[in-house]
Amino acid sequence: MKYRLAGLCIVLTAALSGCQDEPLTQQLPVDMSNPAAKFCVDQGGQYLVEQQPQGKSSFCVLDNGSKVDAWEFFRKYQ
Repeated sequence: MKYRLAGLCIVLTAALSGCQDEPLTQQLPVDMSNPAAKFCVDQGGQYLVEQQPQGKSSFCVLDNGSKVDAWEFFRKYQ
């Protein structure tokens, strides 16, 4: 009788331990914006992504009309 009661308690404890109301870890929103795109727009440019034969390339079109690679612009003036 003791073993049945102890076994029942263990099974119930194990079953109820999986029924938590709150998640174990809180997930925070992640800001994964592209720093080159943000820098381009912050400088008054227009950020563009174009399909090239070798893949996608990102550009920043500046106020004077010049079109520069977004990451080169970011690295040079950041």
